[in-house]
Amino acid sequence: MSFGLTEAQEMFRRTVRDFAQRELGPGVKERDRLGHLPKGVLKRMAAMGLLGLNAPEQYGGQTVEWVTVGIANEEVGAVDINLSLPMTLLSALWTAFDLASQEAQEEWVPRVVGGEALFCLASTEPSVGSDVANLSCRAFHEGDYYILNGEKTSV
Repeated sequence: MSFGLTEAQEMFRRTVRDFAQRELGPGVKERDRLGHLPKGVLKRMAAMGLLGLNAPEQYGGQTVEWVTVGIANEEVGAVDINLSLPMTLLSALWTAFDLASQEAQEEWVPRVVGGEALFCLASTEPSVGSDVANLSCRAFHEGDYYILNGEKTSV
């Protein structure tokens, strides 16, 4: 039994590493200082397929094994940890997105895979940390708005 990377995984690793160093490395300090993620960065990541790992194929995603997801996250994170976080989150969320309506999937998945939109997650609260089973903050629909009744951190 071999625990090394396959030839295809090794080639993917080299490709993502080269891309990350060439396309994501320049500007990393400026992005971090500003706390801003320019859309062009997401578009370049999307063009490499990095935002669609394990997203539904009918919306532009691609099914890969979890080792490949890990390789992509490791190589991007080595250059800019902030850019690996959307990939990590998306890879995990795609499976849960099956619970969304067909309309929501058709509207949002292609936009996220294409780097035009980004999912956000607010699962950490001061009193429970990231224990999602004990979250207390709730959103209530009121007219054209949502009212939040709690506090989030690490959004």
